[in-house]
Amino acid sequence: MHSLDLRRDPAPAEADVVVIGSGPAGLPASALLAARGLRVVVVESGPLEAPGGADLDAIEDVGAPRTQPQRLVRRRGLGGTSAVWSGRCAPLDAIDYERRDWIPLSGWPLTPDELAPWLARAAELYGLAEQEYGAGVWRLLGRRAPHPDPDPAALVPRFWQFARGRREPWAPTRIATDVPTEATVLTGATAIRLEHVDGRVERVHVAAPGGPRAAIAARAVVVAGGAIESPRLLLASGLGNDWVGRCLMDHPGVALATVATRRGPRAAARTRDRFGLSWRRARPFRLAYVHGLALSPAIQRAEGLVQAACWLDEYPARDDPWQAGLRLRRRLRERSSAVDAEAVEYWRDRSARPEPSAVADVAAVLRHPLRVLSGLARLARGRPPRYLVDRVDLYALAEQRPDPDSRVTLAEETDALGVPRARVDWRLHDDEFRAHRRLLELVGEQFPALGLPAPEPAPWMADAESWRTRVRDRAHMLGTVRMSADPAEGAAAPDGRVHGTANVYVADGSLFPTSGHANPTLTITALALRVADALADALGAPREASRPDLATPGRAPAPDAPR
Repeated sequence: MHSLDLRRDPAPAEADVVVIGSGPAGLPASALLAARGLRVVVVESGPLEAPGGADLDAIEDVGAPRTQPQRLVRRRGLGGTSAVWSGRCAPLDAIDYERRDWIPLSGWPLTPDELAPWLARAAELYGLAEQEYGAGVWRLLGRRAPHPDPDPAALVPRFWQFARGRREPWAPTRIATDVPTEATVLTGATAIRLEHVDGRVERVHVAAPGGPRAAIAARAVVVAGGAIESPRLLLASGLGNDWVGRCLMDHPGVALATVATRRGPRAAARTRDRFGLSWRRARPFRLAYVHGLALSPAIQRAEGLVQAACWLDEYPARDDPWQAGLRLRRRLRERSSAVDAEAVEYWRDRSARPEPSAVADVAAVLRHPLRVLSGLARLARGRPPRYLVDRVDLYALAEQRPDPDSRVTLAEETDALGVPRARVDWRLHDDEFRAHRRLLELVGEQFPALGLPAPEPAPWMADAESWRTRVRDRAHMLGTVRMSADPAEGAAAPDGRVHGTANVYVADGSLFPTSGHANPTLTITALALRVADALADALGAPREASRPDLATPGRAPAPDAPR
């Protein structure tokens, strides 16, 4: 990677492709384009190192309340939001690609099989193992599947894997350091306008706050700024059709119920063992999975429901010795966890609290010797220690139905570079509440049959109005440049090209026609790789050019054989 900073270096005069954004979509796309032999310039508004949240909170929110402050969940800088994500990965379900008559505007313009090769490459990049997310994971874990099973007509098992970094396999993949690219990266440069003639972009105009401006000539442009910034740039440039900015989706999340407290019965421990964190031995570092439940396709079809899935969300107590030990280890490595701690407190609906002192953490470890010993015994068996918890919630995410009135438009106010700010009107619907409520009812019915205590429903699940006071977005912004083969139903073609343009492509989560329930990063990266390959073909890049595995350095280490 050749890096420049617009604040002190001249910008490249031209490129075959300018990629706008360097997160989980932009940097992998640039790597593939460069590997196909194209001259690629990546434009990144943030710095090369230490991504920050400058200017991210300056969004005009006029719809349902969204995560604030944005700096907790978004980043400007090389690698983008991968600097703060948890690494949680899962693909869409087969039903998510279908046109469902109970969900207007549903249906993807590609099939699961068409995206499968790109999902496999994205999985390698993220250090994931076999692409198995159902009951087959128990075999991979070397554990017997628990019995009895929930009624498959109502609920189906779902697993999530956690990405592993290449440089630091004990942490999630960090795009900035784990994805090598031969592209030129121009940091400190915000794309402010796409100069075009009859829908063909000729130059990308970039600027640094209070600093220089430049224009980069390009044969094609890939916009990978995410579902807020991508439509903002297209709208500010006068590109695309009336669908640009529409159908903003997220994954409304809410705690459905309480499962256990720190003094819960033994049955609560069985619930935590079945649905808690699981580890799988692997080299150079273990793989991590979380088990949950999702609405079955059958019940979605029968009752006209959107997708929803749930898992256990454990709240470690402040005096849990294992969490205290992790904090002590971070201190010894001189790595601050203040932002991470603040984010955790925010997501869990607790007031932000300062981390315990080092003295308090040492005391916590010494105060619970039996819990430490039992945790060490579990570690010896390849199982994670069981934390001392304040409580355990049943947490759920729901799909959103595409709504053209849920959208990103341009505000009247401009930012420091003269570009109109994004005006975000995110809409919630009763569809999401119905899916959450039905999921809660089914879990309440099924848990006793599984030999587990029924969870205690949260009071805000009584009705949609109460639910709206507690549900929040999960910073999974999707859908504002939705794919459709028909320009009458979307803003971009199946290959990512923006309808009405000749050489402008989008390669990020804004392409999603529907959102499913799965954490979207794995699919976002797969789509970005697919778009990049289609663009390279359109530009006539030779197929025989070097195309190294995007998971370099080295493929994902093979897990040990299940035991």
